[in-house]
Amino acid sequence: MTSNSVVLRSSRLLFPFTARMTDDDVADIPQKSDGNEFLINLIDSPGHVDFSSEALSERIKPVCCVNKVDRALLELQISKEDLYQTFLRTVESVNVVIATYFDKVLGDVQVYPERGTVAFGSGLHGWCFTVRQFAVKYAKKFGVDKKKMMERLWGDNYFNPKTKKWSKAGTDADGKPLERAFCTFVLDPNFQNLCRHHELQEGRDPQALGEARDQVEG
Repeated sequence: MTSNSVVLRSSRLLFPFTARMTDDDVADIPQKSDGNEFLINLIDSPGHVDFSSEALSERIKPVCCVNKVDRALLELQISKEDLYQTFLRTVESVNVVIATYFDKVLGDVQVYPERGTVAFGSGLHGWCFTVRQFAVKYAKKFGVDKKKMMERLWGDNYFNPKTKKWSKAGTDADGKPLERAFCTFVLDPNFQNLCRHHELQEGRDPQALGEARDQVEG
């Protein structure tokens, strides 16, 4: 692996840092915990192509982070539904690899966006999000359980803004298409925030950027 013309071999790099979590976040951790601060060790091993067998053989439960989401809007300009389908295929591919190293002691350690074990982000712009973050917000708005809202924000779940009802069908009573809940409640606000961020960085015309966003969302 190369970086700035420097070849990095198989030496492992350890990046420890302390993360402070809110009481609500700690409450969602299944294991018993003491306090709100956690020491997290990130290990980077340049030169290795596949860490799957190494991590799972150590019985480390995996999480997945899908990077470079910013490119979907700023470069590739794909629709929200196409981006969802890309995410879906990526998660399925990861789970195929995880299933290859099934361990009875670990049990099911496949990753699921609706369970908060998949994150989507941009290393370039320094942001990342999970379905759980949005479920916490919308659960209060809709007056439903947070876990139930997480399930609604992934998969074949659609919200009809006219009837204010949820559905598993992608069309309304008149046969008109409904937008997937993940696209409406998760991708839409992220696309808007990314546009504003890019506008500030590049000094682009707000109106022109808005038109570009409308084209992507259309």
